[in-house]
Amino acid sequence: ATLALDVTYAAIQFTCLEQLRKLALRISPTDENGLRKTDPSQLSRQENAIIGFSTGIVSAALTEPFDVIRTRLMTQRGTGPGGFKYKSLTHGLRTAVATEGVMAMWKGLLPRLFIKGIGSLIWYTTYMEARSIYQKGASATLAHKESES
Repeated sequence: ATLALDVTYAAIQFTCLEQLRKLALRISPTDENGLRKTDPSQLSRQENAIIGFSTGIVSAALTEPFDVIRTRLMTQRGTGPGGFKYKSLTHGLRTAVATEGVMAMWKGLLPRLFIKGIGSLIWYTTYMEARSIYQKGASATLAHKESES
């Protein structure tokens, strides 16, 4: 269940991230020459923060059913009459929907949205800032080496 959640979350996260970066570039204002940003490294910290936060929220909301059942699988007790309530991820999904309704798959969503949104905001903004610093340093090193030759 954890593997299914992590793989699904990552697939949604990186797909969403790429789509939001493309959208941000498409709707970015033009500069004085009428040109738009063409590379994600040109986006501002604020734009990257919004992209990161939005990515975390979308990914968390879409994978919440897996997280609910994974948590239930991990915390269920096998003692007593009937033993375990859920036998697998798919059995847990079917059972929960049948007995509690579809909306039960999004129990506890609000705290997860907050945690994943903030975490993704920090992760993506930090990544893009580190990438920018690295690119500037690499460019300066290359320019220095070219000036020496």
